[in-house]
Amino acid sequence: MNGFIKLFLSTALISSVGLAARIGLDARTDFESFSANEAAAKPAYSVFKISRLKLDFQGSLGADNSFRTRIDPLKVDKATSKNVRDGVSSYVDFAFITHNLNEEWSVAMGKIITGMGGVEAMNNPADLYLRSTAGDEVAAIYWPTGAQVVGKFGDHKLTINAANISEDVTSSSNLSSTSHLFGLTYTSKLADGMIMPNLSYHSESFNDSSLNKITKYYLAAGAKFVVNTFDIEFDYLNNNRKYDTQSTQLLDTQSLVALVRYNLEMGSIHAKYENSALKTAISATDSAKSTISGITLAYEFKPVKDDNWRAHIAATQKDIKADGIDTKTEKKIFVGMRLLADFLKQ
Repeated sequence: MNGFIKLFLSTALISSVGLAARIGLDARTDFESFSANEAAAKPAYSVFKISRLKLDFQGSLGADNSFRTRIDPLKVDKATSKNVRDGVSSYVDFAFITHNLNEEWSVAMGKIITGMGGVEAMNNPADLYLRSTAGDEVAAIYWPTGAQVVGKFGDHKLTINAANISEDVTSSSNLSSTSHLFGLTYTSKLADGMIMPNLSYHSESFNDSSLNKITKYYLAAGAKFVVNTFDIEFDYLNNNRKYDTQSTQLLDTQSLVALVRYNLEMGSIHAKYENSALKTAISATDSAKSTISGITLAYEFKPVKDDNWRAHIAATQKDIKADGIDTKTEKKIFVGMRLLADFLKQ
């Protein structure tokens, strides 16, 4: 409860001094029903839940300085500890300060938004009902603490990231890592916004707390196409980790993702498909392979186009097939509401 009180006071303070240009609420509530086949060996359930609740503060001081902070009140009660490497409580999604160097270049520091994850990650997570396997892996490190240089040239945007690695590395409980995550993200709008490519590459290499050498890279290549009333998205995502002395570990995840959205006068219908291949190390010379396929069918009802409320019904299915093992099938149905609002414009 103390966390919520601090949150409320912070919101009131920012509003009163006029720093914030936007205080956003991003929320989704659902009735969620889950079922699985015998091979998956998971119990069925049906629950009401708050799937998403974010408070987003954005503002500026003059023409060259701005800030953005987004927090998740759903995590406040759990966020008693901090990450060793950056000292940030887990309920802070991101928090950074940006300074404009000139009309084209800016630099930011804090808990940044890297732009990893391809076109799939450009979608608000509240509009996703089943994220790809590779996208799920990268989601854990979307927002590392670090520095970012952004160049904007017309409809082209280049983001250069240098941030903390994805793991806490300690020696006798003391922080001991000197390595970092580095990467580039490129986005653009071509043909009057009808084609929006998204390319990113990030890598990290470090010795973990057990002195095992960890080398990883994260690649995303995709594009969004806007054709009349259709939005069409494609992604290739690849997360790769070099083999080291640890006996069993995920070495490689590749996901192909496609989404087609048909925009209606009052809402939209969309279908999404994922096909993923995973490789897990058994030894230095052998690995186990598995495949995952996922599909989403969703209808989002928005009776007033410019309103900030919508309702949705969605169904997902995920099939997991490992070598020599029966296919595991998991299904979910979501029925709920979504709200995206700016308090200062109400």
